[in-house]
Amino acid sequence: MLALTWPFPAARKMTAFEGLWAYFTHTAHHRGQAEVYLRVKGIKPPDYTF
Repeated sequence: MLALTWPFPAARKMTAFEGLWAYFTHTAHHRGQAEVYLRVKGIKPPDYTF
């Protein structure tokens, strides 16, 4: 099932696994940005359990 073609983004063909991996890393990147922002402001980010 993860070998199926993922329709997003339209300009690039990727497998479902590649699409899910891209989504996961994109989300992790923005979570990291938010944590850095909070720490710069002197706020301890909430604990994260995966």
